[in-house]
Amino acid sequence: MTIANLIEPLLNAYRRDEIRADTLRSLTMATHRQQKAWWKLYKSDDEYAPTGRALREWLFGGAQIPVGNALFDPAAYKGAIASDLFGDERYFMDSASFWQLQGEAIAAKRDAYLAKGWTEIVMLEPGKHWMSWDFEKTPKSKGGRVYVTCTRDGEVAFHEGFLPVKEVRKREKAAAAGTDSAALRPETTRAMQNYLGLHRHAAVRTELLGHPGMALRLAVAHMIAGSGLWSVKAEGQRADNTAIAESLAASKAEAAFAAQRREIAALLGIADDEDGPVVSGNTFGRARDLSDIFRALLQMEDEAVMRVLSFVMAEALAAHGDSVDLLGELLHTDMRNWWSPDEAFFALLRDKDAVNAMLREIAGARKANAHLASKMKVQKQVIADCLAASSEGEPWLPGYLAFPARGYTERFAQGRAEAPPPDDEDDE
Repeated sequence: MTIANLIEPLLNAYRRDEIRADTLRSLTMATHRQQKAWWKLYKSDDEYAPTGRALREWLFGGAQIPVGNALFDPAAYKGAIASDLFGDERYFMDSASFWQLQGEAIAAKRDAYLAKGWTEIVMLEPGKHWMSWDFEKTPKSKGGRVYVTCTRDGEVAFHEGFLPVKEVRKREKAAAAGTDSAALRPETTRAMQNYLGLHRHAAVRTELLGHPGMALRLAVAHMIAGSGLWSVKAEGQRADNTAIAESLAASKAEAAFAAQRREIAALLGIADDEDGPVVSGNTFGRARDLSDIFRALLQMEDEAVMRVLSFVMAEALAAHGDSVDLLGELLHTDMRNWWSPDEAFFALLRDKDAVNAMLREIAGARKANAHLASKMKVQKQVIADCLAASSEGEPWLPGYLAFPARGYTERFAQGRAEAPPPDDEDDE
């Protein structure tokens, strides 16, 4: 009766042996609409009419879905079910309705596994074969997962208590090394993280252009904490010897700067137990948290932020360079406010002509000429005595410390870190 229900063109073609018996049997499960559509394909010169297994896949929307593969009660399915009169199986005709119900049943099973204490249920891609040799049996108590496989015709299998062999070996290696390897499988791939990161970055940095105040605070936070692209270091102030280090530490400028450092650290909420630099630069073993610094700056008024910025710039200002010379001139810095002659200064003087010129500057030409032939040590002592006896007028400032700096001979080279060889050192 089912064969008789086929449309007339199909029956006539079968009688003429134009179509095979297996194709005719498959067409018995087709609706009249499908039969007519297939016959149109068959008669077309340009189209292909599927036969055999391909015909069944065409009829069932890509795959034959046996009723026996359903995890749900077939009574909940409202579509048509086809019966193969030449076999024992029945098939769902509406694949979309089947997959909706099957998906809901899989979700219910997943929730049931989670309720039983399984930490992760992994749904493999539909049609992906279960390669058992790539997995190792692992109990739930040791992080084993439930892997779910689903064939294209709807058959679902739950593989309880497994982990990928590579992950098991990695965990064993980490355990042997005493490190933690129990991190969950990441939700996104590295490529996806790259994609998301670049798009988020593009959007945020474009919007940042409209918020200069926030950009200012972020820039200051980067100067303090550093990042993969920012490497700002505090000036280390390396002294060549102990005497120079002690002289610098005793200076009024260093004391004032240290006091400011403590205040800035308090503003930023930075523990300053070691009295180290505010600028970490990831080089002093005192790395700052960029987000914490940024949040602290967001709470400040512009005036306070500018104060922090000024300090950070000052702390990161290179000690030996043109910037110091230029800033000293622009700021009209008077070193008399911050410096006074000390033993370290005089001990480092090595040029007799320069020392005599300093003596001329302090004590006058007559005394300088009188000591022109004296040893450099004697001349230095005369300078020290004159400075100690003088209590009137402006304190003496050597030309070396003026802005711009000036020397006492034609051999002076401003900004040179190296002094001429101490030819007269033995003459002291």
